[in-house]
Amino acid sequence: MSNKYPYQILPFKHVRFNDHELLLVNEAGDFYFISIDDFDKFIGYGLPKKNDVFLDLKSNHFLIDTNIAEVIDLLSTKYRTRKRFLNQFTSLHMMVITYRCNHKCRYCQVSSEDSGSYRWDMSPETARRIVDYIFCSPSDEIKIEFQGGEPLLNWETVKETIEYAEQKNKKSRKALEFVVSTNLTLIDRNKLDYLKFHNVYISTSLDGPKSIHDKNRLLRTGGSSYDLFIKKLELTRNILGPDKVSALMTTTKDNLYRITDVVDEC
Repeated sequence: MSNKYPYQILPFKHVRFNDHELLLVNEAGDFYFISIDDFDKFIGYGLPKKNDVFLDLKSNHFLIDTNIAEVIDLLSTKYRTRKRFLNQFTSLHMMVITYRCNHKCRYCQVSSEDSGSYRWDMSPETARRIVDYIFCSPSDEIKIEFQGGEPLLNWETVKETIEYAEQKNKKSRKALEFVVSTNLTLIDRNKLDYLKFHNVYISTSLDGPKSIHDKNRLLRTGGSSYDLFIKKLELTRNILGPDKVSALMTTTKDNLYRITDVVDEC
């Protein structure tokens, strides 16, 4: 550290956020909002070391007041982690296996189709071509997540994809993982036995107590989706094990202020 300055400024970029603040961003991915007055002090080496802004900038790697060698390993690790995708690409690949769905959720972002609209299904041939492309990834890890619609409505293509990917992986020897994102209402013992054999994980949705879940997650055929979901969730956990099943909540105005009820439900 030079005796000329009380601290050393590390590389960063900045942009004016509003009339009073700037946004600082560095190569490690850290960011900090700073007032224009404090920014002028910062770049002019005028921030006192006991100042809160000084301490924040130091902890977020915008400045150092020690030898750079003491923090270079940490900064290098953060930088490599942030840029890892450039060398190894992504490990997660999502396949929308069908647009068909037996639900009609109020908040769904997908233009889901009726369960009988088979033309919206991905064909096994297309699925195999996608898997070929996925295995071109330089990543040592591959996770294939089946989404929809409701992917269990195109069950044969799900199975074809799993078995084809496993066959390709005998040569590639990557860390291969599968996840089915499903509302669970179409699951049965035969499907679960298959998923267990192939070590497949389940991702599903539970919005809270029955009154909340049924309000937003509607069955196309009518009736309570909650009652059916709870029954199938229990079956799934019994066969796959609780560690293979995760349930996510979609936050809406109906459950935003009932978090305690949601936690109790889970």
